[in-house]
Amino acid sequence: MSCEFKLSELFMRCWKAQNDYIHVECDGSYLLQREGDTLFLLLQKSNSTKDWIHNFDFAARPYKDMPITWRAHRGFVKVWKAIEPHIVDEIMDPSIKQIITVGYSHGAALAALAQEYIWYNRVDIRDNCYSFAFEPPRVFCGVRIPEALKERWANHLTIRTANDLVTHMPPACFGYKHVGTLLELPLTPETGMVKYRKLNCINAHFAQNVINAIALYEKNK
Repeated sequence: MSCEFKLSELFMRCWKAQNDYIHVECDGSYLLQREGDTLFLLLQKSNSTKDWIHNFDFAARPYKDMPITWRAHRGFVKVWKAIEPHIVDEIMDPSIKQIITVGYSHGAALAALAQEYIWYNRVDIRDNCYSFAFEPPRVFCGVRIPEALKERWANHLTIRTANDLVTHMPPACFGYKHVGTLLELPLTPETGMVKYRKLNCINAHFAQNVINAIALYEKNK
């Protein structure tokens, strides 16, 4: 996938909006920003105990009537379905010619569901809709992702920093998978990892380490 926006700019847009997010049912948090004919959909990280309860749920079908049946993490589906009616008018606005979805952590899991929803409903701009999931838990559940579904996430990028533990949850042995393209960003204490906890796979999830890993990636790109 390709997009003219830098990862550092996208992540900071999502991260710096902490005080502006709109909170809805099921502890869903989102923010819409329009710039010309481009719409940014930002999805917030976990911000409450309920969010973490949603992080540890099981699989369910996202929609009742599905031409191609697939299952996703039920907790994230609940949160996304709570957000969806609040943003549908902006998503479906024909004057919007590009949609960029950005999420971090819990919000990054929602970004995968948002991308599929936008792809399915905005047929006219499918090639101009992108999503960026920074440090997401796994969302899709199944033995494999059917080929007919993969195109829905052709413009979805999953970003993992230094083997971030959260990106390995729920466990793959339960059938959960990431969607789209996976970009792994290395980071060590020698290259800028800040120590918050004992394990680096936990440290990797903190925003400052995501920022440092992206900076290192863009410097060496």
